[in-house]
Amino acid sequence: MVRIIHASDFHFSGPYFQEDLWKKFSQHVKELKPDILVITGDITDDGYPHEYALVMDYLSSLGVETLVVPGNHDARNVGY
Repeated sequence: MVRIIHASDFHFSGPYFQEDLWKKFSQHVKELKPDILVITGDITDDGYPHEYALVMDYLSSLGVETLVVPGNHDARNVGY
């Protein structure tokens, strides 16, 4: 059996990102021990390089293989 977690629309760098919700999500991921985390869209708010660096910090803390499919917010500015 393969365990997959699917999530979307984190907007890590956006004004409405809530650190406490991320911590709860992170805890669930670590408890469930998925084989892969699939994130479909909008990991950033505006698609700037510094936002992707922030995203990598958050995602790497999970310790799980991750597949990210860009969303419309990720394709803004230089994120394309």
